[in-house]
Amino acid sequence: MKFYLIFACLLLINVLHAQEEEEYTYYDEVFNKNIIEGGLSYFIPQSDFGRKSANNGLGGEFSYLRQINYSRIFLGFSYSSRKLDSYTLLDFAPDLDLQTKVVNNNFTFLGRIYPQVYFSIFELFGEAGVGLNSIKAFSRDYDRIDGAYYNQFTNNVDRKIYFYGGGGLHITLDESWFLTTKAYTAYGPTIAFFSKKDNLTNIEFSEDAFELKEATYRATSISLSLSFIF
Repeated sequence: MKFYLIFACLLLINVLHAQEEEEYTYYDEVFNKNIIEGGLSYFIPQSDFGRKSANNGLGGEFSYLRQINYSRIFLGFSYSSRKLDSYTLLDFAPDLDLQTKVVNNNFTFLGRIYPQVYFSIFELFGEAGVGLNSIKAFSRDYDRIDGAYYNQFTNNVDRKIYFYGGGGLHITLDESWFLTTKAYTAYGPTIAFFSKKDNLTNIEFSEDAFELKEATYRATSISLSLSFIF
């Protein structure tokens, strides 16, 4: 019991001390600030979408936000992308491979709020967004002599509205640069996508390794980004 009381007191002192240094946080009461973020995300498909799609994977994301009316609210947009699956058919012809790839892209309008919760160099925030979720499968030739892809065409594409909610924290590096990590869960309606077959036999073309499936979109994303404030 004494341990929890001591921990609570230390936490309160830390929060109060950090609140005295608000000038080092993201928001400003003199002019509206801008935030640019870019980094990596770890994508984890969930529920039926997770069972039918590929395994977890890395992706990238970029965000821009602007402070609204000198408040603790920022609005902006983000773009994120990751590979869901791929299959390469080797030696389709001399020095020629065939590849089919499935990618998931999100174009999102987002809002972020800072609830005045500080822990030394850390500051917490909440975030939510709504936007367009796109899953696309495309095939292309790979010329091993040129080291380049040719003849790309789309096998399937489906686009639906989706939304997400989550939160994160900033780690101060200096007055303009911050390390940002966040986690959120995304939800969307049923969407169609290419999923790799369990039995990869009689594959004449790379797209033959996939079949069209449908699932309710649900996924968790954990990201680590570098943020610049100006």
